[in-house]
Amino acid sequence: MSNQPRTLKKEEAENIVKELIRKKTHFQSNGTRFSSNIYVPYDAELTEQQLKKIAYSDAKQDTFYDLLLDNACECQDYDFDSLMKTILENWDEDEHGDFEEYEAHIREFVKENVDFNFPYDHYLKQKIYVNIVVDTGDGVRDYTCNNVASYSGPKEKDVDERSSLLWLTKQQGYTKEQLLDAVIEDKTHGSTFLNTVSEECHNVASLSNALCLFVEMTVEQYIQLSQNEDKKPLILDKATSCGLFDTFHGAGSLLSIKLEKSVVIPAAYIKLRLEEEFRYSVSEVYGMPDDFWKETIIEEDNTLEKQSV
Repeated sequence: MSNQPRTLKKEEAENIVKELIRKKTHFQSNGTRFSSNIYVPYDAELTEQQLKKIAYSDAKQDTFYDLLLDNACECQDYDFDSLMKTILENWDEDEHGDFEEYEAHIREFVKENVDFNFPYDHYLKQKIYVNIVVDTGDGVRDYTCNNVASYSGPKEKDVDERSSLLWLTKQQGYTKEQLLDAVIEDKTHGSTFLNTVSEECHNVASLSNALCLFVEMTVEQYIQLSQNEDKKPLILDKATSCGLFDTFHGAGSLLSIKLEKSVVIPAAYIKLRLEEEFRYSVSEVYGMPDDFWKETIIEEDNTLEKQSV
């Protein structure tokens, strides 16, 4: 008479599975649940089309997760099947009986007690190029208020108060009069900022030139800045690339304004535009090198997230 293994109770089968997961896998355990981090290649990233969908969405965070849902489910299913295979390969049928008899319950147990963590953080840390268009009210004039060099003659010398270039000038510690003197009369008084602003104004290729700052940031930072429910200002280091760019026609100036101090941009003035959003991107128009976009966001503690070189 052969010795048949007795039928296991559900709790006994679960305890066997727990022990197998502990001994035969690298899953983490907190005593009651198991978890495993799903692996993705180091160079896995959101595609250009996915970034566009996030940019055009009014709910960017939700869209981010929605775009990765299919990939996450596919990875979770794969790791689930791999774990089930490991359990099957290490199941002792002589001692515990036929695996198929318990498989349905084991599958349910694994689904309810094992977490397969998709690395959303990997994609949130993806570096992207963001063009920050500063709109201080000149957007309604298609940014023509920045055409400072078009003014001539001392009696006509003036600049629209809505000009974002005028706003930046004041941010850098100069006056409207100093801006006009620099651009129209070439009186920069040794100021690097005023000198480069003058050169920028005299080298525009069209009339609709927005003030843009060019920053490298993570997808997570981009989403947070886009939502910005607290309406916090954005602080950028003086190493930030800056200039006048025509977002409508794919034109602009030298993009070489040199800042002398950090810039604080009120939330109401910020328009974030990915390179992928522009009809004519800065990369396409200028062929800029990657280091044109720098990590120059200054966090609330006033330290650079990553010091620009």
